[in-house]
Order: sequence, then structure tokens, then C-alpha cells
Amino acid sequence: MSTIKRMTLEEARAYKPSAEEVKRMKEFVNTDFSDCPAQTPEELKLFKRVGTIYKPTKRHVTLRLDSDILAIFKAEGKGYQTRINEALREYISEHPEMIRT
Repeated sequence: MSTIKRMTLEEARAYKPSAEEVKRMKEFVNTDFSDCPAQTPEELKLFKRVGTIYKPTKRHVTLRLDSDILAIFKAEGKGYQTRINEALREYISEHPEMIRT
């Protein structure tokens, strides 16, 4: 039986699964689709999306950061703005009192 483990983004990136965990992951079978009929491309075109997928809109802002903080994020290469956004999201999730409705 597995349990959900709570960890920070840094912990998740540094996480190395044990050999037993890797074995369980490789053996894991989520769903058996053997009894599902194959769909033709024409049938697949008839499918309609139900509901919406939440994707926050992005806004262009000017933000002043300390030079050393920016250098740390840029040092990891392309995608530093996304990493800054992830760090801010992680901070907010750890401080739910900041969220106002």
C-alpha cells in the first residue's frame, strides 16, 4: 500500500526512488483497455471536450528582484521565469492565509 508523501519542489527534484519503488512503478498497470473497441480517426473527430481545463492566464509585469536571486534562477538555464513562478506558487501554498477571495 502506498502513501502520499508531502514534499517541497526541491525535495521532489532531488528525490531518488529506491530499487523496490522503481520495480513497483514498472509493474504498475493503471487500466485495462483490452475490452474497449478501437476508435477510427473519423469517430475520434466526433469527440467533444467536456468542461474546461484550468490554465491560469499570464500577465506581463515588471518586477524588481535582487541581483543574486535572479542569478540563482538564471544559473539553471532556460526557464528561469517559470522556476520563479513555481517558487512563488510554493510559497503561497505554504501560506494559505495570503489567499483572499
